Amino acid sequence: MIKVMHVIPSLGIGGTEKMILELCRGLESDSCKNAVVALKFGGQTCESLRNLGIPVTLCQSPNSFLGGFLDLPRLYFQLKKEISDCCNLRKFFFLPTAGVYCQRE
Repeated sequence: MIKVMHVIPSLGIGGTEKMILELCRGLESDSCKNAVVALKFGGQTCESLRNLGIPVTLCQSPNSFLGGFLDLPRLYFQLKKEISDCCNLRKFFFLPTAGVYCQRE
């Protein structure tokens, strides 16, 4: 089974949030399990994901420039805890670290 972790700044209402919801709906099967990490807050999309049985973690990161950098270690430990095979990172400065975050030990 492939475990996919989707990381997004927040789960309010918007295009990126809708894309994550549709992606999770399309990928969810016996061979693929999704989980979502929202760095800041939940919202309508969070409830929709939970209604589909997809686990959602809310990190409650501060909404500031410094908060963005503090997200890196939080995200690292969350991904290591979940042991994901694949990461869908929706924040550009995470892209260089995606491979490191998802490596198995």
